[in-house]
Amino acid sequence: MTFIKSLALVLFIYSFSVISYGSETCTPSTPDGVLKCIQNNHPELVKSIAISQIENELSAQASASKNPTLSLEAALGKNMGNKQQQLEIRFSQAIQTNSLKAAKKMLMLSDVNDLKTNNLKKLEEVTLDSVKNIIRFSQINFEMEKINEALIKFTSISKLYSNRPKLNPENEATLGMIQIAINNYQIKIQQLLKEKQEISSNIKLAGNLSEKDIDNLNSKIKLSWPKINANNLDLQSSNMQTKRDLISLSMAKLDYSKESLWEELSVDLILQKNTDGQNDEKLYGLGVKIPLTVFNRNQGEISLNSLQLQKAKDLYDFEKNKNELELQNLISQYHNSIQILSQLISDNQIEKRHQKIESNFSLGLISGPVLVEVHRQDLEYLETKHSEELRALEMLWKIYIHNGTFLNQKI
Repeated sequence: MTFIKSLALVLFIYSFSVISYGSETCTPSTPDGVLKCIQNNHPELVKSIAISQIENELSAQASASKNPTLSLEAALGKNMGNKQQQLEIRFSQAIQTNSLKAAKKMLMLSDVNDLKTNNLKKLEEVTLDSVKNIIRFSQINFEMEKINEALIKFTSISKLYSNRPKLNPENEATLGMIQIAINNYQIKIQQLLKEKQEISSNIKLAGNLSEKDIDNLNSKIKLSWPKINANNLDLQSSNMQTKRDLISLSMAKLDYSKESLWEELSVDLILQKNTDGQNDEKLYGLGVKIPLTVFNRNQGEISLNSLQLQKAKDLYDFEKNKNELELQNLISQYHNSIQILSQLISDNQIEKRHQKIESNFSLGLISGPVLVEVHRQDLEYLETKHSEELRALEMLWKIYIHNGTFLNQKI
């Protein structure tokens, strides 16, 4: 098992223990509360406290001195009939330079950095998906409300026509159109219910929530569209962090390849006892082991790591330019989208038009087919509007993710 897999297993076990006794009960009362529950409780995310704990332990391990060694050598024999004995006790302590310790620390923490960045990437994905699910859940309720209103109206009209003793050809055609519209809306309701159940299950599983916890999503959520100033943005997404981690790792490898030449530096404390017949002799000494960089200076490894460091910097520059371009496009598309949304007919205006048309239909001023067509157009318009809102919302939160501020934002 590789180190990263072992580390991931340790973090999973530690994270589970944190969840078992350290997490607070999540009882959201707002859509933003639901989002926070998902960000804190999603099963695919590792608890930040677990990562910090492992990071601290690895830092302490990397900063600690090497364990000392104790060696014992003994020799027995005879010389001219006299018993001889030699005993040597050697206590050795490896000495590491601060530069070597720093390089080792960066190498040891590289796997933790990878895990932190992967966790951030997953958190970005979870947040974006959850925001869209929360808003879509609210949209579905509103669409179902409008469809049910149309169904009640059309069912009432259908009964009026059906109760007539005889219908003329125009009335028969109108009744047929209304019945088709009723069937179409009934199918649409079932499709929306299926979509709503799927989204509800995803939200509850992601945030460890109950049906009661997401009741606040049934009301229509009023969306706000802030203006985005590109000059105030920074690139702090997981994509950029991955490239920063690669530079840090490459620098650590380069530093280690330079400093590892001095890894075998050590100091020894020596005690010797020599016995020759009846004579005992004790000696005390100090030894120093210094590697001499005469034949090998790690030039090949240093050159390779220098090349990898330059490649990591080039990849970072490429990713930075790519993300800057993506961010500019997102901001431009977002502003275009919210400009369109600001010019659309409001829900109140549509509702007033409905009431006027239905009143005119009751007075016989407009025909049934016109009423059916108006409802069909309004529902199609509502679906198109909701689709554009989701599109603008996705772009807005992708901007937040690029900027690294998505955890501080509200729906």
